This record gives sequence, structure tokens and C-alpha cells, in this order.
Amino acid sequence: MRPGKIERVKGHGSRSAKSRRDALLRLLHNEGLDTVSRELKVTAAKLIAWREAFVASGVAALKAREADARDEAIERLKAMLDKMTMHCELRRDAIRSLKPASRWAERGCRNERSDVGGDGPGVQDQARFPSA
Repeated sequence: MRPGKIERVKGHGSRSAKSRRDALLRLLHNEGLDTVSRELKVTAAKLIAWREAFVASGVAALKAREADARDEAIERLKAMLDKMTMHCELRRDAIRSLKPASRWAERGCRNERSDVGGDGPGVQDQARFPSA
């Protein structure tokens, strides 16, 4: 295969990553877009799209930081928090199943607390403010 020639991936009808890389390197070494396009029988638009994707992935790689001990600690703490949350929810469900039904639940009140919301005044409020 002569230098600069792009090989096709057998069975896919598309260009291999290596061949696209070689085409982009030719462009980055100031070879003309029209020349590379004609020689490789690839549209200029496709070459430009490849170049933009290549540059974008390079920028993303530069922004990424290397993993360090903090990342391991963060993952370990996240796993611990998930486990603790699950245990808390299981215990809350167990407590709810053991807790006797409140008198507010029997009356159909949406909120068991008498001092917040619900279907009207709580027991304490009824005692302090009798209805007329």
C-alpha cells in the first residue's frame, strides 16, 4: 500500500480509525483539503467532520484529570452511603409495619401530625378552639 492511501475495512464499507487518523494527520501537516479529499475519494465535508470530532475528543482528553486516591475514597464513600440508605429504608419499612394504626389514619386524615396540614384542626386545636 502506498503512503497516503486509505484502506477500507473489509465488510464495513467504512474507513478504519487508523486510516482516518492518517488522513487527519495529513491535513494537520498542512496538506490541502482538496488534495487529500481527491486522493482518498472522501468528501471535504466528511474530512472536516472527522477533523472536528478529532479536535473535540482531544480537548475533552485535555480537560480530564487523572484518577487519584481521592477518586477511590469518593467511590468507597458513595457505596457506603448507598448501603446505609438502603438499610435505613428497610428499617423504616419494618417500623411502619410494626407501628399500630393511628387514630388519624382510622379517620382518613392525610397527615398524622395535628400541627401540620391534614383535614382540619388537630385534637389539641379542637380542645382550645371549640366550634360554635
